[in-house]
Amino acid sequence: EGGVVGYVDRMRAKYTAKWGAQMTGMNFQTHSSAERRERDDMTMDEVGRQYQIPRNILEEYERWGDCHGGRNVMGAWQYDDHDLENLSMMMTLHDIGFAGKEVETYMGLVHQGTDSKEERLRLLEQKRLRLLDEIHFQEKKLDCLDYLRYETMPVS
Repeated sequence: EGGVVGYVDRMRAKYTAKWGAQMTGMNFQTHSSAERRERDDMTMDEVGRQYQIPRNILEEYERWGDCHGGRNVMGAWQYDDHDLENLSMMMTLHDIGFAGKEVETYMGLVHQGTDSKEERLRLLEQKRLRLLDEIHFQEKKLDCLDYLRYETMPVS
């Protein structure tokens, strides 16, 4: 038994020194199966408030769910622990720079299971290379700025 820990919690354990406090606000620990049986699923407002998930992320998730047979009860999505883990992953993807369509593609691959690992890795590698290019571009700008600072410094 015991709790199923969300994706961010696993990543936090692995990369704590690297990410530090960046992921503090995304603690999505879920409940044991006994606790799950004792509580009701949550609505969008309840999930947003309790886990501080932005409304646009929740709406995005519900739009995808409508396309994939989500759990609507009397017109309102009911969030369970599996949804919280998916939302945790979505927030992480958004935080590292994935656009909405990229998040949707990646999450679709996650739901395909282990057969999609190579494709997910390919997407992550592409994003990593784009981020590295951006970092290098910013480093060049910083070098130019430092040169101008050097040129502007008074001669002693």
